[in-house]
Amino acid sequence: MDMQTISRKIVLTVAGNRLVTGFVQRFGMSLGAARFVAGENLEDAIDAARTLNEAGIRVTLDHLGESVSHATQATEAVDEYLKLLEAIDASGVNANVSLKLTQMGLDIDTDLCLANLEKIVAKAKELDNFVRVDMEDSPVTQVTIDIFRRVHEQYGGAHIGLVVQAYLYRTNEDIAKLNEIDANLRICKGAYSEPPEVAFPKKADVDKNFVTLFMLNGHTDVVPPGEGWTVDPYCGELRDGKIYGRGSTDMKGGIAALLHAFDAIRRSGVQLKGKLLLVINADEEAGGAAGAGYLIENGHVAADSCLVCEPSSLMLSTAEGGLLWLELTVRGRSVHSTLAPIGINAVEKMLGILNALSPIKTKLEAMVGLRGKPTVFTMNIMKGGTKVNQVPAECRASIDVRIPPGVEVSPYDVIDDVKGVLDRMRKADKDLRVDLSYNDPPILPFEIPPESPVIATVEQAVEAVTGAPAEYWKPKQILPTDDSDLYHWWTKGNIPGVYIGPGAIELAHISDEYVEVDEIKKAARIYALVALGELGWEA
Repeated sequence: MDMQTISRKIVLTVAGNRLVTGFVQRFGMSLGAARFVAGENLEDAIDAARTLNEAGIRVTLDHLGESVSHATQATEAVDEYLKLLEAIDASGVNANVSLKLTQMGLDIDTDLCLANLEKIVAKAKELDNFVRVDMEDSPVTQVTIDIFRRVHEQYGGAHIGLVVQAYLYRTNEDIAKLNEIDANLRICKGAYSEPPEVAFPKKADVDKNFVTLFMLNGHTDVVPPGEGWTVDPYCGELRDGKIYGRGSTDMKGGIAALLHAFDAIRRSGVQLKGKLLLVINADEEAGGAAGAGYLIENGHVAADSCLVCEPSSLMLSTAEGGLLWLELTVRGRSVHSTLAPIGINAVEKMLGILNALSPIKTKLEAMVGLRGKPTVFTMNIMKGGTKVNQVPAECRASIDVRIPPGVEVSPYDVIDDVKGVLDRMRKADKDLRVDLSYNDPPILPFEIPPESPVIATVEQAVEAVTGAPAEYWKPKQILPTDDSDLYHWWTKGNIPGVYIGPGAIELAHISDEYVEVDEIKKAARIYALVALGELGWEA
């Protein structure tokens, strides 16, 4: 028996001992559990969730405990989960909850457990949140699935999901049956010490049973055609090796390449060792919250890695900058200019605010992020007043903040700094009435970890097709802001990926937009090679 197996048996034995459990609950944080536990109380957990959100990470919160022996303990656990859901809702953090059915009283009475789970899921539905049911050891696998099915039938996949364990022999069949009801599933390898009759005993066998998922992704929506076209914006005219039309570069050319790659693999007869997903969605041009964001947040898409076919002249991008738009509104008191001393000039108040924000601008713009890209804090719009002889009653100003990955500041830090300035100015000036709004949530900067295998796979595929080493986005090698659905796949779904596609980004959204056919062909070959490289195959 290897040391890993011995260690796991010790941990699981200890976990099942109620005396040890009580000791750990009392002294665990001082013994080192703080590395793994969000906090000892609800406030600590919410603070930890908020910190992770600011780093672009969604959170699942648990109230630790399992295998209760009395109904009162189960009731106490239910109350804690109801409080947790209320706290998540009140704080606005991006988090849901997960729980174990033995904590709900499964070992005491199945009906008690079902009723307790229904209370928590009902509260999650009321607050538009979600409950994930963790899977425990194999003796309770079937009853866990049965209870999940009953609650899922009542509340649907938007509010309850289930964990299944890859090391159980039965899991593939369970997944197939649960897919029939469109269950929201999360797959984990499994941590309980199971007999070889029900589970793979070796990690290598578990890994083989874990199917790799690779996603090819593009979007179908386009911006309006605008003016200045010399051809019909929707004609798809082929001329001199170029296809013209709105969306040809952004990004129908990329979608054509995805479809050709997908079909070529299908027709080749190769047997992929994993699953190849083709996900084509809309809403990217509007930010993607109702497209890729919706798909990933509601559990409709999951993958181990991805490729997004946005136009890049076949150069790679693995990072994008953050975006924060601040809107300031000052309200004053309008009077005739000759009575200015008794009025409140909203424009002058706004000028004072913008001047007070200058130190924030100076501090941010001294920060340099990934690959030399600067941080930007630019005051671009100010509107106020209606007539030259009238003191303005209102003034609005807009500030554009761009934060590259690699700097030690987040959009939330900027918001807090601006709020601090406004609070101090309100205290010093009783006549100052100013409101702050911003895009909520702001777009967070990110970089796909350079060690992600999909990056090397794409680099190798590009070199194989073009005969030259892969190039990255120039001059700064990163996109300026939330410019692709890669943002949603990575920050909300933890799916690493690369942005690469046919067509020049400079041609997107302009009149007489076009994409070169030769680039579409090269992209299709690259995409097919990447899929084969990520998934592996058998002839």
